[in-house]
Amino acid sequence: MDNSNYQDGGQVMTDEELNQQLNSLSDDEVLSVYMESLLIEKGLADLDDETREKMISEMKERAVDLINYSIIDALPEGKAEELSSKIEQGEDGEALMNAAIEEAGIDAGKITDEALKKFRELYLGEDAKEE
Repeated sequence: MDNSNYQDGGQVMTDEELNQQLNSLSDDEVLSVYMESLLIEKGLADLDDETREKMISEMKERAVDLINYSIIDALPEGKAEELSSKIEQGEDGEALMNAAIEEAGIDAGKITDEALKKFRELYLGEDAKEE
């Protein structure tokens, strides 16, 4: 990150202050901030509170689905079916998913970042860029 300043309720924040503020948020709160930034980028900054909250909630749900599907796709052959079967039998899906990710040695953070970039491109109607 560069040494730019950021606005926080009219107050200028340094990169360090912004990072501290972001690090104090839960994953869900960070996702809400990200979705709100997409609304702003899309030109929907002036929505009423109820509409904005509903849109953010729906966007988060879709983004989490995309993240989960992306992680499942990264699992080794057959592991996704095994995981799905256990979840259908009532086992704790989150615990199973975390164990499968650890066992497979996949980088869930990287997959999450890529999924959110894809979500952004889809939401804003941008063409996917080859890297």
